[in-house]
Amino acid sequence: MFYWVSGGIEPSKGKWDVPGGFLDYHEHPEIGLKREMKEETNLEVEIDHLLGFFMDDSYGKEKMSTLNICFIVRVIGGVPKAGDDIEELRWFTPQGLPSEIAFKNGRDMLNTWLKEKNKD
Repeated sequence: MFYWVSGGIEPSKGKWDVPGGFLDYHEHPEIGLKREMKEETNLEVEIDHLLGFFMDDSYGKEKMSTLNICFIVRVIGGVPKAGDDIEELRWFTPQGLPSEIAFKNGRDMLNTWLKEKNKD
């Protein structure tokens, strides 16, 4: 299953996206992942594996370029609860994925994940 959040603030308001965010200064991506998952979903996770790196240039009005690192994780604790900048938190199966995805990198991540699942 794939966990998605519905954005509560711009630029993704009302569209679905993977949980995530920007790293703090000098923050390692694995630490940032765990922090963002806790902030956005109230879940504690451990990394299973790296899905990949995904570029995008569709963030914000300035069209800022971003390098997005996507990890596949396992939930190890917590009760799912949408964070304060999230409208809704929901699991989706591969057969029932949302069509309104906020960013190109999210669509790229999803396509890579689906290809990986089909290899299994």
